[in-house]
Amino acid sequence: MYDHRPLQLNEDDYHRVCQIPKHKGANFRDFPGGHVHPDNKVEWDLDMERVKLPSGNLWSLTYAMNFIGGSSSKPFCRLWLDETVPIVLMRAEPHNQTIIHPLQIKVLKIHENSRLQGLPDYYKLIAPIKERYMQLLENAFLPFYFM
Repeated sequence: MYDHRPLQLNEDDYHRVCQIPKHKGANFRDFPGGHVHPDNKVEWDLDMERVKLPSGNLWSLTYAMNFIGGSSSKPFCRLWLDETVPIVLMRAEPHNQTIIHPLQIKVLKIHENSRLQGLPDYYKLIAPIKERYMQLLENAFLPFYFM
C-alpha cells in the first residue's frame, strides 16, 4: 500500500484541527469567537474578545465566517463515521471542505482518499504530495489505470 501520510498542515491550521471536537458536525463554528444564529448563519460574537493562536493570528477566520454567506459548515469540518464522504477538491486543506479525520488530528491521507474513491491498494500516484491529491480528483472521473 502506498501514500500513508497526510498533507502537512501549517502550524496555525494544526492548532485549529487539534481543537475540533471529535463528534459529528464539529467544525470551525466550535472555535472561540463566533456566534451561530437560529438561521444557521455564523458571525463574529461582538461580546467576546477575539482569541488568538500562539502565532498571533485569530482562531476563527474571516473567510470561514463569510464562506457561502456565513451558512457553510465545511471549513475545518470533521468527517463522521455514518456520513457520505465528499471527494477531495484539488487540495487536502481544511479551509473550505470536510476533510478532517473523524477520530484523529489530521486531514485524510492520500491513501484514505484513494480507498474512498474505490481505487485498489496497489494503485500508486506519482507526484509531490499536494499534486497527488489533485491526481485523485482527476482520476475520480476517469477509468482506472494501474501502475
